[in-house]
Amino acid sequence: MVQSAIAAVEGSLPDAPIWKGMTFAGTVINDSTVCVDRTWRPGGGIDRKGGSAGYTLVTFPGKTLGEPTDGACSDVAGAPTEEPASPVVVPDNVKGEPGLVTRIDLGTKWPLTVEYGIVSCQNKTAGGRALMVATFTDPSGTVYALNGTAKDHGDAALIDPIWAPDPDAAGLKIDIGPLIERALDFC
Repeated sequence: MVQSAIAAVEGSLPDAPIWKGMTFAGTVINDSTVCVDRTWRPGGGIDRKGGSAGYTLVTFPGKTLGEPTDGACSDVAGAPTEEPASPVVVPDNVKGEPGLVTRIDLGTKWPLTVEYGIVSCQNKTAGGRALMVATFTDPSGTVYALNGTAKDHGDAALIDPIWAPDPDAAGLKIDIGPLIERALDFC
């Protein structure tokens, strides 16, 4: 529901340079509502200072978007209260990368032990079939396979060494699906 809400809010933005690099984070308010915080990239936004661009409420099952509102999801009645996440420091040479994704972007759904990286996707053809090869490049420059296609049709490393364990389910890993979805957007 959170990823669907984020995709709806992101898809509702006009195709204009001012929105480029904006990040989104979703918070479940209740069984039918997700709040999506919108954050300008550093140096972005109307005043070119970056930071909060307000939030939008998304109501399910119809994925109805509310009006963008100033403030943050933490201001919404019923929003869970938790300690704010520490900021992620991203080097200047990476900040402009279109595939940049950070721990803050996915919040509690962040599936890795590194703070940020670059997702990408490459279209390949094998045996007459169109394939989408999704990868993640970590801060050290190591390229990891995000999906089975990348494992089978590339030379990227297995993601396991940086894939975080699920704190709620012993022996399992945090769902990597949201990160794969981000990467597939680049195919």
